Amino acid sequence: MADSFLFLQGALVSACADNQLYLWSLRQKKPEIVHSLRFNREKITYIHLPFQSKWLYVGTKRGNVHVVNIESFVLSGYTINWNKAIELLSDRVVQSGSDEKAPQA
Repeated sequence: MADSFLFLQGALVSACADNQLYLWSLRQKKPEIVHSLRFNREKITYIHLPFQSKWLYVGTKRGNVHVVNIESFVLSGYTINWNKAIELLSDRVVQSGSDEKAPQA
């Protein structure tokens, strides 16, 4: 489904169709799973691990983004809920890159 390497650490994070994240150690001859984290209520659609970051961003089918601490491999208390993020926009967008504000309905 999706993979992300931990640079210079000999590790790989994979998101699988069973809605589980796996942290693999690639330092041995035979790779092994060292941590796993299951998402029970949401379907994982995307993962992103910025270079040299300790935070893994996990996107879901519902549009939410969950934050996982890569060192402990547990969910942090931070979640970006799509419906809460959308409420932050007070004006509608007319055109991307436009400086004009949309007329209020």
